[in-house]
Amino acid sequence: MQYYLCLMMTSISMMWFMYHGSAQNEGSQWDLEGDNIEPTSNQSAHSFMQIQKIPERYRNFLNWSNEVQNNMKTFPAKRNPFHNEEQRIKRLWDPANNESLDYRENQKAFSRRRKRQGKRRNITYPLEPHMEFNRHPIYGRLYHIIVMMPSLGDEKFIMTLTADTNDYLIDEIVTVPNGKPNPWRYTNKLPWILRKYGIRVTRLPYRSGYYYQTHASYFNSHQRYVYILITAFNNRKKNLARKARRDIKIIFPKAMSCDPMFNLPFCKDPNEPIEVSPRSHLQFSAELGDECESFEYDHVDWNFYDIRETQLIGHAGVTKGLTLRLPPYKIKYKYNPMLGKFVFMLRVNAIINGVNCVARCYVRMLAPLVEPRIRGNMNRMVNVEREIVMDASRSRDRSRKRTEDNSRIFIWGCVSVDDPKNKYCRQDMSTKEKIIIPPHSLKLGSFYNYSLTMVSRMDYRVSVTVYQMLEVVNHRTITAHILCHRNCYMKTYAPIDSFHLSGQCVDCDSKIYRYRWYLTFPGDETSWSVSTTKNLVTQHTVEELLITLVIILKDGLTGSANLIMKRNDGPQNGECHIFPLSGIEAHTYFYVPCQNFETKYPPLQYRYTVEMNVIDSNVPYPLYKLTLPSTNELNVSICDYLDMCIEVQLKVKVVKTKRIGEYNENNTLKHLSDLKNYISKVPYLLTRGRWNKAYVMTLVAMQRIETPSEGRVVYEYLDRGNIITGAQLEQLSVLACEVIDRLNPMEYKEAGMVAQIFTRMSQVFEQIIQDIEWLHRAAYNALTDHHLFFMFRLAMRTEKHPPAQCKTHDENCNMGQNLGAERKLEAELDPVTLHRVNWWLLETWYLYKCVYYLGVLGTKRHHPYDRALSTFQGGISYQMNVTEVIEPIENLTVNTVDDMFHVRISAELLEELRDLLADPAVLFQIISQQNVHNMYWWYPEPLPSETNVLIVHAYSPKKNYPMGARLPLKNPLNYHLNISKFSANPEFVKWMANSTIEGHSQIHYYKIPLKSKSVLAVRIVHVTEEILIFMSLNKIPKMHEIREKACHITPNMKGKRIWMTNNCPDTSIAYVGVLSREHKLEDDQNDNRHRKPSKVKNSDKVFIDYSILLESYLCNFWSNRSLDPGWSTEYCTTKLENAEGIFVECTCNILGSLAARIFPVAAERHVTLVVYPILETNWYMFALFAMLFILLLFLLLSYIGRLIVHRLRHLQVLQCKQKRVRFKDEMTFQSKLNMIVVVRTGAQEFAGTTSNIKFYFKSMSGKQSSYVITQDPQKPLLLRHSVNKISLPGGNVEIPSHLAFGIERNGRYPSWYCRSVSVVDLENDMEQLFIVERWIVEGYTPFIHSPYFTNSENARPVQSWTRRFRNSFEQRFLNWFLISPMTGPWLSRNTLYSMTRLERSCVWMCNVSLTILLVSLYFGPSPYEPITEESRKDDKTNELQMKEVLILGVYSAVIGSSVLLFFEFAIMRCLWRRH
Repeated sequence: MQYYLCLMMTSISMMWFMYHGSAQNEGSQWDLEGDNIEPTSNQSAHSFMQIQKIPERYRNFLNWSNEVQNNMKTFPAKRNPFHNEEQRIKRLWDPANNESLDYRENQKAFSRRRKRQGKRRNITYPLEPHMEFNRHPIYGRLYHIIVMMPSLGDEKFIMTLTADTNDYLIDEIVTVPNGKPNPWRYTNKLPWILRKYGIRVTRLPYRSGYYYQTHASYFNSHQRYVYILITAFNNRKKNLARKARRDIKIIFPKAMSCDPMFNLPFCKDPNEPIEVSPRSHLQFSAELGDECESFEYDHVDWNFYDIRETQLIGHAGVTKGLTLRLPPYKIKYKYNPMLGKFVFMLRVNAIINGVNCVARCYVRMLAPLVEPRIRGNMNRMVNVEREIVMDASRSRDRSRKRTEDNSRIFIWGCVSVDDPKNKYCRQDMSTKEKIIIPPHSLKLGSFYNYSLTMVSRMDYRVSVTVYQMLEVVNHRTITAHILCHRNCYMKTYAPIDSFHLSGQCVDCDSKIYRYRWYLTFPGDETSWSVSTTKNLVTQHTVEELLITLVIILKDGLTGSANLIMKRNDGPQNGECHIFPLSGIEAHTYFYVPCQNFETKYPPLQYRYTVEMNVIDSNVPYPLYKLTLPSTNELNVSICDYLDMCIEVQLKVKVVKTKRIGEYNENNTLKHLSDLKNYISKVPYLLTRGRWNKAYVMTLVAMQRIETPSEGRVVYEYLDRGNIITGAQLEQLSVLACEVIDRLNPMEYKEAGMVAQIFTRMSQVFEQIIQDIEWLHRAAYNALTDHHLFFMFRLAMRTEKHPPAQCKTHDENCNMGQNLGAERKLEAELDPVTLHRVNWWLLETWYLYKCVYYLGVLGTKRHHPYDRALSTFQGGISYQMNVTEVIEPIENLTVNTVDDMFHVRISAELLEELRDLLADPAVLFQIISQQNVHNMYWWYPEPLPSETNVLIVHAYSPKKNYPMGARLPLKNPLNYHLNISKFSANPEFVKWMANSTIEGHSQIHYYKIPLKSKSVLAVRIVHVTEEILIFMSLNKIPKMHEIREKACHITPNMKGKRIWMTNNCPDTSIAYVGVLSREHKLEDDQNDNRHRKPSKVKNSDKVFIDYSILLESYLCNFWSNRSLDPGWSTEYCTTKLENAEGIFVECTCNILGSLAARIFPVAAERHVTLVVYPILETNWYMFALFAMLFILLLFLLLSYIGRLIVHRLRHLQVLQCKQKRVRFKDEMTFQSKLNMIVVVRTGAQEFAGTTSNIKFYFKSMSGKQSSYVITQDPQKPLLLRHSVNKISLPGGNVEIPSHLAFGIERNGRYPSWYCRSVSVVDLENDMEQLFIVERWIVEGYTPFIHSPYFTNSENARPVQSWTRRFRNSFEQRFLNWFLISPMTGPWLSRNTLYSMTRLERSCVWMCNVSLTILLVSLYFGPSPYEPITEESRKDDKTNELQMKEVLILGVYSAVIGSSVLLFFEFAIMRCLWRRH
């Protein structure tokens, strides 16, 4: 039996030993950092041999005294910057440095087990904490921790549980041993408590005492110890117990192969939490470690918890990436009075590689200062006979939104020396928003000092008190009040910007006559008057400023209000350092700690820049780690809660990397390979959340690119990152600047690469606008400068695109093509040009979106009555104008910086925008781009043009006017363009019309199709003599209209314009008539204008040279449609006005990209006009008749004797031989197509062509005409070995003697072989042959002279129209009068006797005089009608004007009958009979 019992005891002992040897928790294993000390269970635990095993650095701490707090220095008095995180952790927790050891190595209680006892009444220090927990926890699981102490002492203390990696604050509690709070519990069964929570231990130092239960979860495999620290509540540097520790070993679960090291690097230290505010713009970035090769996660969850992670304070959001952006008031914090008092954490949760991972960020909430405001400000006079209202409704608790700020805490109080016992003036009067004092409640002539204390809802410790002194009077009073609008919160102002105040009077019972503002400076009792309007906008730098507002009513009553403004100097008394002082760009990590900065308006934010490149912005961390590009200086901007910033410059030397070699044009692949190798690490950095280093590496690489392909390779890596913050937006803008600067001049490939960056920037713009993210002042200014740089560089013409081949229905092309061409084939741009234009279109559209979104951000930076932001760079003017639309609304005129546009905004439009944008403050973004610098230069057009672009956007703090044609306006926007400031386009010279007027009766006119809502102008280029120019619409101008209504053009009117507007709904035909001005017209007698004496002789033959340029003006709106984007006239109308120069007035009922454009119009003279008389009765006609009859009678009476004795002569009959002209039956031709060109191509291979060809004909007289033959690529005319007949209009050249060719290389086979060309003039029956026999390759060929000239039998000599008219007139003169002029006898029909030479002369003189009378009537001031030569032929056959023929016949009959009756009957017969 004894043997059996012995075996049993032995087995139990062995089992006990094996069990406890393999247990997870071994109570005897308490470790120091680096060395293990295992005391034995006997009383010789502190023997000399045991001490010999302890390292030297720990021996001095074994002999400790009870006054531990006097010797320990757990927290240094001043924080030293550490730039190596491991060094910092070691400094904080190393026992050798902090003079602390595990208390079990030093306490005497370890020599023996304590006896069970009740509550210990004796209090001894240091305290003896002990903790038990699972020492082999699994990654991510929750475990209990029990902290025990035999006594709590009698001093209020704080106990802290932390991990050795200094990134996990397990718990922190405040204990009042004899009061509350006291989370400790006393028990006599500590082992049972441990077993209850699943903690197994071998031994305890005591079985009864106080215990505290908490829990922990470990997400960092590098954590080795858990520390416990007990300090005094009032003095955290005073330790009430030695800092003890217990080792742990974290075990990975089976599904986990590596530790992701998920953390927030800059706020993971619980000892230095970052300060945040509900109104702060925050961004947090998590990082992943290097232990895992790859990561997979779907989303990241961000939440605010208390320290124990048991109470959810607020949900921050869910993101796809590792960056969280928190705009103001986004988080709905639960009401917690301890929120602003203690530290809490931002807990970031993500399932990475199938394992739940957590990162912790420790923050401290700072409640913003409250702003109590009493209407009436500091001093106020009140009427004793009226009730007094103390109104605090405009007070603000900025810990909440204005819309949610409805539960403010007010405490009203009052003190009066004159009336101390008044029941309406006492302490703690009310807690309401308003208090009302009845009439006659206050004592007349007394003073009452009312106070308003406002307490923050977030933190009761934050409160502000303001005072208002009331003076009681017995006359009528008003309450003047000063309102704060900008840069005046908390009654402080930043000296770097102006502040905006306005006056208000709620109880004024009559109209306000005037406002008066006075400023009083420190040390000067004089009050300076600075404004007489309702608003005060001024900027000062004095430390304190007294502002007085005086309101004067129409009836003379006045009221005043006072406000004291103090200067905000920003964060002060701090310093920033950088370590190390030198390094390699994008490789060396630099640490920048900024310490000891003091401000009344925390929290602080930091911004880091290098020269003009931003490194990071909106950083809330005082210690930041970053990489830098090559530089010699780092600028740090430190801003407080009120956006007052100071600048700190840090000297640092960052050299360029040698990993990227120099660019070699002969071996470009080597440079591209270096860039790829250098940035190959960027995707690795982005997946681990290290955006700063990835961005700097990309920036460094961008500074070395030479080709678009290199830039695209560099940027594609960074484009994969999660870009959502305003700082990242500014960084993308910096990259775009580098690309544009490096790849200048920009072509379509570079534009495509920049379009990728603009696309991403527009997405980030949309995101930060949606979240109302705040931008640093310098960031907004930098973005503005960057976008101006974008528009300047991308508005430069760097490519030359071929002109667009317009379609038949395109009206714009009709103004530029030759009239009467045989075909106008429908053609598209070639694929290469379309590809180029598509990239430019993409780049322009996204740049326009970014510019529009920049204006949205401007609503947070620009306010009414501020100085307008205006800048001018390289032909681009940019300005931001804010106006407050209040009654009465007046018209607004804004001139652009370059003085090209005058934008007129009517009062009706301002009112419409105010209602549309739901705010009286309307911000206008106005951008003017001149013709030489406009970002739509790449738009392909068939004609050259001059385009001045005007971009107008409207915003308000609440809403924005949408982009594009989405919301037409009821009241249009008017803008005027000064044409005189247009740049001279050399391409317009090709379209200039040069001609010569050869007579007073010669008219030149031009026929132009004019678009609806467009303007046609005639610009005078050169005139040798005075001419008349007249313009009409849909009607050919008549001569009398030109004489009476035309503009008189003189040689000194070079550059002047004459214009006409087409207000018809459809395209109309415009006519421009040019006529020489006759010398000494009758109406000149009534013309008082001073004229130089004309050199034109009084003859029909004059030669006047003139050069004019026809221009068409259009006001357009850029329509960014998916199909056929471009300039549209849908929303705009055009007209010209002559006021202080020539202006194009555009009226558009849309906002966006607008333009005023000028096009040249084909100015070739089409036809010359001749005239036919239209007779009418005039008073001077009868007077001339009387003079002729008197002259005739005088001549006849003088020679009456010779008439009687003259012999009669026989009648001689004149026989006229009529010339017969024989026409061929088959010879029919069209009047407009009177020329046939026969082209013979060669039989060689590729002798045909599908390109458009040009013919240039020149006659012997020097006149020249050109024709363009447009071919259909699918059905070409000029095939190999073919004979082609082409009908063309004659033009100026009747039969050519010289020929030249031109070719447009737009077909598949541009070159061709020509054998011969024959030109046949059908009207004159003439033919010209050209033997070519050559290849037509490219460009233009020289003129070919043909020695072969054939003249037909039916050909007639080429004469001018004046010569033909004179011959025809003479023939009709002979046929009508039937006489031979003074060379032969004339037989009388009645007497059969012939007249003498004298008699015939008298008859001839009479008939010639009457004929001259008819001609003078035709060319005189009577009405005339111009008729073209083509119309003349039609009028003779089909459209004969019978009215004019009848009138002419009547006049001729009367004149002829009178002559015959007088000569034949009255004179000849009477005189003969008498003889």
